Amino acid sequence: METVQISFKVLDRTLLPPQKPAAVKTSLQSFLPVVPQTLNDPHLLVVKWLKHAQSAKTHEGHLALEKMPVLDTRISLAQVDRSALILDTLIKASEALGHRWTIGVHDKTTVQIGAEKFTLQLTERLTKLALPPPPPTPRKPGTPWTPNFSSLRAPSFEWIPTGQLSLQVEADTLHGTRKNWADTKAKRLEKRLGSIVEGFALIAESITAARIRREEQQNARRIEEEVRLQRVRHDESQRRLRRDLVSNMEYWQRSLQLRAFIEATCKANAGSPAHVQQQTALWAAWATAQADKLDPIQANIGSVVNLTTKVEDWFTGHSTIRGVNDWWDE
Repeated sequence: METVQISFKVLDRTLLPPQKPAAVKTSLQSFLPVVPQTLNDPHLLVVKWLKHAQSAKTHEGHLALEKMPVLDTRISLAQVDRSALILDTLIKASEALGHRWTIGVHDKTTVQIGAEKFTLQLTERLTKLALPPPPPTPRKPGTPWTPNFSSLRAPSFEWIPTGQLSLQVEADTLHGTRKNWADTKAKRLEKRLGSIVEGFALIAESITAARIRREEQQNARRIEEEVRLQRVRHDESQRRLRRDLVSNMEYWQRSLQLRAFIEATCKANAGSPAHVQQQTALWAAWATAQADKLDPIQANIGSVVNLTTKVEDWFTGHSTIRGVNDWWDE
């Protein structure tokens, strides 16, 4: 058996060129706002909201804050303290990244990132329970019978707070952009604030992309409409030229018929007395002049061969009263 010699050489790493340190990935995923146990130095928007929320009345399970210039929430009284901590932490974390929070039109909570704006609302899910109608009042002995209209009353409901909060963003974005975060069995909203703040940036980008797409679609529709309008206006121009062509031909045929009739009349009176022939000559001169007026070639040949026709600016081709179809429509 032949012996094979194998040799090893130890690599001296000091002779290798220095490597660049790996770039540190920066992401909002590492930005995890922590919701405190107590409210410390709250944001002015939260202070104003708390003032109204603590004194607001309850309507169908939610605090009635719809027409107040405060943070947009639909929660029960039991969730005021928790919501204040969530909103305060979220606003401060968002503004630290340059986002701007305001109370906008119709008292909507508005977040602005760069040039883009969107609105949001903190909502608590409620359970709606139908209340049974009250039992009829027992009739006392000896009292006359009266009809019971309680079954005809509108049904009553009870709204049961669930404590499950969700943050819902309203914005015109591309399909598939996340705009809702909610409590789940595995994770409460407090643990989702980092994802929410990151989602705000994605929503702003999606708003921009959606607007660009709309503008592109609008431009495409505008160009398509311009092409369509140019085509239908050209077709209408050709239709009118054909209409004039047929009309001139018909007038010309009538003038030929008149001239033939005039000639036949003169021939019929060729053997008539002189005064009749004189009267016929006067009539023939007058009738020929009328035929010339009817004949477009004699009256205005320039209009016969003119290929220029005007289509009104209001004409769009969507509705046109054309009357009887011409030869080319048959």
